[in-house]
Amino acid sequence: MLACGVYLVAISIQQIIHLERYRAKAPEAAVYVQERLYVHVRKIWPEPHAAFIAGTLYGLQAHVPVATKQDFANTGLTHVLAVSGFNVSIIVGVCSWFFGVLRIRRTRAFFGVVLMVAGFVYLVGMGASAVRAGVMGVLSLLSSALGRGRGSGTVLVVACTLMVMAEPRILLHDRGFHLSVLATIGVTYASPRCEAWLFWISQRWQLRSLVATTIGAYVLTFPYLLVVFGRVSLIAIVTNLIVVPVIPFIMATGALAVAMGFVWVPIGIALGVLSWAASGYVLAVVSWSARIPYSSAEVAVHWSVAVLLYVYILLWLSRDVAPSSTSSSAFSGLFS
Repeated sequence: MLACGVYLVAISIQQIIHLERYRAKAPEAAVYVQERLYVHVRKIWPEPHAAFIAGTLYGLQAHVPVATKQDFANTGLTHVLAVSGFNVSIIVGVCSWFFGVLRIRRTRAFFGVVLMVAGFVYLVGMGASAVRAGVMGVLSLLSSALGRGRGSGTVLVVACTLMVMAEPRILLHDRGFHLSVLATIGVTYASPRCEAWLFWISQRWQLRSLVATTIGAYVLTFPYLLVVFGRVSLIAIVTNLIVVPVIPFIMATGALAVAMGFVWVPIGIALGVLSWAASGYVLAVVSWSARIPYSSAEVAVHWSVAVLLYVYILLWLSRDVAPSSTSSSAFSGLFS
């Protein structure tokens, strides 16, 4: 998944570049702030850890080597380098906690969180997935503040409607938007059904939910990516299960190290040891997995195949298992 979408199926770097043409260019001010922040990130971590952590924290991929990007693509892990709903959920959670500690009035705290989310979405370049995640985060917060709980499916529809009204061209031309929406639908509606089938997997450490979330996002994005890019990762589910549980830890410790590094760089370096070790694990897994023979394959199919697959998926989703009201697991935001 690039910053503009969700990718559980491997694609080539050339196809990624082609996809990027459909994404709105990041504002110059945002690019400047990203690069200045990256200078600070490099004071805390060496390469390639700095480039990887910058990708997980705020979606900057400009400094990730092309070969490394291809390894992430071949293993179905490109989404790790992108901004997703999980980033936004961290912003909302931290800001809500901070305003609560300061005992700021609820209304003012709400608008404060909205401004922080908007600023973050702007900072990361306003890609389709980041905007969708930001809008959904704000809508969820609003419905909660009003005491009118809404399922994530309803919030997704409202968020997508607002985005299409603001920029109608994304409905047809922004593949990142398509992928982000499909993955969110998969997490919301397919994951609960998958989890019901995976009763034999232990729920300890939310393992069953993680597997269900991974499969749910994979199921909904697979037909689209199969037709659009004609390439599929044969190990995506396995690599996601090995890597994804570590990503929240990297994001949390990495963000803390960056923040404290602004106070005093040596403190940031000391705190950054944890995320350095975890990112080293992820990079090693990706490098090793990408070199497994036949880890990905090219498959040429007609668009009608995707239509038939989605009809079957729709029939499957229309059965009696209700979608989750929030998300399948704590990891769901990483896939959307």
